[in-house]
Amino acid sequence: MTSQAATRASVQDQLDRAHYAIHFANRALVKNDWSEPAYAPARTALDEVMLILSKAKWLFGRVTGSLAGYADPFESLAAEAAALQEASDLFEQVIARAKEVQAFLEDEQPLQPFALPGAIETRGTETLFYDGVPIVPSINPVVVLKGSNHDMGRQYAEQVLDVYGPFIFDWHGRRQFSDDDFAELRSWEAQLREHMPEILDFARGWADGATRRGVPMTYDQALAIWTGVNPPARAEELMEDAGLFNAEKSAAALLLISTES
Repeated sequence: MTSQAATRASVQDQLDRAHYAIHFANRALVKNDWSEPAYAPARTALDEVMLILSKAKWLFGRVTGSLAGYADPFESLAAEAAALQEASDLFEQVIARAKEVQAFLEDEQPLQPFALPGAIETRGTETLFYDGVPIVPSINPVVVLKGSNHDMGRQYAEQVLDVYGPFIFDWHGRRQFSDDDFAELRSWEAQLREHMPEILDFARGWADGATRRGVPMTYDQALAIWTGVNPPARAEELMEDAGLFNAEKSAAALLLISTES
């Protein structure tokens, strides 16, 4: 455990240092040929380090909100603080172990045995999970779509759920909307119906495919993934009446800002 309570700033610093530690360990690794005795144990150790890093980043992402749309926030400040501290401890493990690997490769220091906490499982998907955290695959999966826009939306949802499991869509399938949200969705829907109606059919298929795969989702929930529920951003001082970017107006606006500041 760390001696001081973790803060978001301190854990962000640990994340940066963890990335650098892994970077330098990898640089040491690639200087060795795969047939050399040190390569295999160092590679295994770094694979384990990446699993711990993934869990730490997942916890930290839930705290900071960067996983919004994929994982729920913590239910209490105490739970959030505990997760932040756990992420901090895991980042320190990553840094220490990566430095051990680097020393093993560069200085021939012994690589101590390491018991990886947690288990790796598939959960019936192509993507692996470590200690409940989804792991980025080494080869990016692809989905193959054909047919109508509705068919392709359905196939997309089904294949993504087969590859990654429900965490990708689960939050969206539980999302609730206010009356204002629904009004904004209808506004977006009207624009899409005029300019890109294929997106609406795709969203209907997406909702059908997710529901068939055990993640109930409505058309509006699928549509909101595309549009959000906020009105379009406006910057009229930078736009022509026809809606085209105007470089002269833009320059004038920026000049005005610079002189006022």
